[in-house]
Amino acid sequence: MTAAPGPATWLVLAYRLPANSGLKAVIRRKATALGAVYPASAVAALPASPAAERAFRRLRNMIGAGGGSAQLLRVEPVEGEPDLIAIFNAAREIVVDTLRDDPVRRAPPLIGVQLWMRIASS
Repeated sequence: MTAAPGPATWLVLAYRLPANSGLKAVIRRKATALGAVYPASAVAALPASPAAERAFRRLRNMIGAGGGSAQLLRVEPVEGEPDLIAIFNAAREIVVDTLRDDPVRRAPPLIGVQLWMRIASS
């Protein structure tokens, strides 16, 4: 008998930006391009992996350089993980549908694809 897998570990980047910094859209666009989802405003989440951690560390440094503050957390959901996975999978489906409708568009970055594949197979 195999034990049921426990909750996945996620990386969460929670940040605050200066009101008129212009970084809000840049950070969100970069995080979304990585495959991150936003369960709340200024809170991005990705399944934990070395590549995701490196990418979030780069974003954290960019936020700090822009006068903001950010915390990078490794979390294991206590409750609500199915909701987070559903948000993540819905985002993946949007990308898949977009690429199906317009195959000339650039594919999502490799990091996002790898993470989406891992979540989808869970």
